[in-house]
Amino acid sequence: MVSDAGEGGVAGTPSFPPKPLCGGTISSGNEVWCVGIENVVLSRGAIADADMDGRVAPGEDASVTISMQNTSTTESYNTPCIGLLAADPDVTIVGGEARDNPAWNFFGIPAGQTLEVEMFFHFAETMTPGKQVRFLAWLDVLKSGCTNGNEIEFLIDVQ
Repeated sequence: MVSDAGEGGVAGTPSFPPKPLCGGTISSGNEVWCVGIENVVLSRGAIADADMDGRVAPGEDASVTISMQNTSTTESYNTPCIGLLAADPDVTIVGGEARDNPAWNFFGIPAGQTLEVEMFFHFAETMTPGKQVRFLAWLDVLKSGCTNGNEIEFLIDVQ
């Protein structure tokens, strides 16, 4: 089962590890690419598990599709990145199609368009069925360290 998370910062809610920087380091001058990136809205799409039974179980690999929708009607944005974190040490984030986290292997998102990125993760064998895992997906720009990119939180149940 997958559900959207409520308000963040609730007492007892596990915290996320630090976000890795898209591209590893910030390149001087790249902050200009962050302007307007908040016009790209994120949403969570389908969850796919390795055995295709619709449930993510302990020891299983799975993926989540994150959509980036550019709501601007005039501006395109270059080299967007999608990152994924889990607030549970028993979840390993594998990364995007090129096994990178944040995933950045696309050139841009044109005005009014939507791109989808499949992000992969693994649940450890030791995870307890019935537990909910909190995930965070965020938007950045390659080697920019944008602070104005959108993010979303969601939950995935261990089955």
